[in-house]
Amino acid sequence: MSRKGRGAGAAMAAMAALVTLAVLGLAAGCRPGDETPTAMEKPSRAPNEGMKGVRMQNFKVGDTRWVLTADSAAIFREKKRVEALPVQIDFFEEDRHVSVLTADLGILLQATDDLEARGHVKVVTDEGTVLTTEILFWDHQKSLIHTEEFVRIEKDGDVLTGVGMEADPGLDRIDIKNAVRGTVMDPGTLLGGDGE
Repeated sequence: MSRKGRGAGAAMAAMAALVTLAVLGLAAGCRPGDETPTAMEKPSRAPNEGMKGVRMQNFKVGDTRWVLTADSAAIFREKKRVEALPVQIDFFEEDRHVSVLTADLGILLQATDDLEARGHVKVVTDEGTVLTTEILFWDHQKSLIHTEEFVRIEKDGDVLTGVGMEADPGLDRIDIKNAVRGTVMDPGTLLGGDGE
């Protein structure tokens, strides 16, 4: 090969290397999730404001239904949505405290006063019943909690599990929808009798 041919080959190789580096550089800078949002996307993704040390209270016909407390919250005014974390929600029935819910994230839909709890959701009633699941909803109009997820309910060693549930916040009336299983240590506890 002539010197001229070798020089052209070297130049082509150098150019190919530069193109490869440029493509690699673009790929490294465009990982999923790193895209810069457009002006249209920003309002829906970014909260209008944030708060620390949050406390919100809800009423229905003059009675307290729940009190929500959280370390911090983000407010999305256009969506009428508040996202709080971690969250604690104290539930009341006729101004009597009945249970407390804790979760990684709590979402308040301000248009309906409905709630959504996500991540390590746990409800502990004042009577000692414990409900655990991953997602739980509060229906303000019905004054009920519900989920389509797997649930575990435990009291005094008795365990009830299933998929999908609706209940009052004090867990006095529980309707498990599917795959119901249970372990009863004391039949009297579950049935409300003395076990004899």
